[in-house]
Amino acid sequence: MTNAFSKKTASILLVFILVVFFVAVGTVAKKRDGGEDERPLRIVMANDIPFSPFLWVEAKRDYGMQVEIDLGGDTVELSRKIANGELGDEYDAVWLATNSYVNLQNNEALGESYGLASDTLGLALRSKDLDRLGWQKKQVTWNDVREAVTRGDLTFGMADPGKSNLGMQSLIGILYKIGGLQSDDLAEEVAGKVHPQLKKFFGAQVLLSDTSDELYDRFSATDDVAQAVFAFSSDEKLLRDNGEITFVIPADRIGFNDFPISVIKNPDDEEAEASAHAKTKAFADWVTQHGNELRHKIRVELGDSPGQRRADTTAHKLPGSKQEFENTLRFYREELLRPRDINLLVDVSASMQGEKFREAKKDILDLLGEQAGVNGRAVNITTSSTSSSKAFTQKDYSPDDPKHARTLKDYVDRMAARQEANIYYQLYREYLRIPQRGNLIQGQSIVLLTSGTPAKGVDYAEWSHELRYRERKEGVIFPVYIVHYGNENAEDMQRLAEETGGEVFKAKEGGLATALDRASKYWAT
Repeated sequence: MTNAFSKKTASILLVFILVVFFVAVGTVAKKRDGGEDERPLRIVMANDIPFSPFLWVEAKRDYGMQVEIDLGGDTVELSRKIANGELGDEYDAVWLATNSYVNLQNNEALGESYGLASDTLGLALRSKDLDRLGWQKKQVTWNDVREAVTRGDLTFGMADPGKSNLGMQSLIGILYKIGGLQSDDLAEEVAGKVHPQLKKFFGAQVLLSDTSDELYDRFSATDDVAQAVFAFSSDEKLLRDNGEITFVIPADRIGFNDFPISVIKNPDDEEAEASAHAKTKAFADWVTQHGNELRHKIRVELGDSPGQRRADTTAHKLPGSKQEFENTLRFYREELLRPRDINLLVDVSASMQGEKFREAKKDILDLLGEQAGVNGRAVNITTSSTSSSKAFTQKDYSPDDPKHARTLKDYVDRMAARQEANIYYQLYREYLRIPQRGNLIQGQSIVLLTSGTPAKGVDYAEWSHELRYRERKEGVIFPVYIVHYGNENAEDMQRLAEETGGEVFKAKEGGLATALDRASKYWAT
């Protein structure tokens, strides 16, 4: 099922809603002494819900509405502020995608609450991938999504569950629909159990972003990272200026957000709280009463009563306690999220001949056979030779697997010094290779084993210029951890490491072991 939404229609609708809201508010908002309460209703709204605050400015100008609205960050950030009591003196009501995050932190922060709509979790894909999967005219289900991902036909991205409402709700949806977990048993299910199907599914995750905006921007900007991203049906942003991106909403729908507008409790001024309650209720009542006229004209789904969902939509709740929330997040980060890859780039220039090269080879074989944390990670080894594109790549590497160990040794033994090798040129090529390997690009880094001499060709200035260009285009720089064999061009090596966010380590002082340890702990967000 695909959807395209009209921004113009939504704008007209919201202005219409506000006109009627003004009339309704005038009949219910009274002071206790019987006079009219002329104070504006002050609302702080999350910026990740599909209602533009600028419509309220227009409505106030054209219709004299006494309503003020400000953006206060996304739902997770704004919920923290409300829970901490930071905004009670400034606003009467808060409008969020969900109140779950406020209630997790402080279930006494909000008064009466009215769910105005509902939202559905789905996937955003490009038309070419819909065609490739045969989904253009198919009624897609979550089982179809699971099969496409686990057989290697679809990679995906999602927002970070620890920082984004979209991320956490995407994770919960996957746990239920892909993993078959039951909502009543979430705490037990994520406590130490093995879920091979879920691990295989998350092996196809190649993009992780802090926020939904960042996720959508990255997905819209380039088609060489993720083939799909998890998104809400209300997120029209994905479709703007890009006709190639379409929402797919599986037939067995998952519903989450109810977009509640809630009174912020004000124990120091009961009269003001009562007035805010009356105005807020008037708005919620009107939306509910006019659901039939509105539900086909707005991006979110409206029920016949606050919080009501379509009959074919299953509603799943977010974790109900801090402990359950933290356990779910830990389960994702420690059990499901794909381990960071090991990306070694070996300098094979003439300056590495002799003892330096023998030492580098020995370090690689020793460390990959013994280093804690190597097991189960993908290992990629590339040389700096411009005449050879051969690389060692082993997914789910295990030093205890004789075949893995033998293949690694054969590759390292065959590495030979070459006159034309250039480390800067090969670093650039490595930056291009990493996303193409199907890696989760956040958390990736490069460990460079080098003498520090670049040989002929690309110099540091050219490399630095290209690095800045890629940062602007892709938004990600992979840190380079340098294992320095010798002391040549030490200043350039230090600059290279600092510019990418890496470090330099002396080979004879346990450099490779330390570099691998730093790389395994690095996480880019």
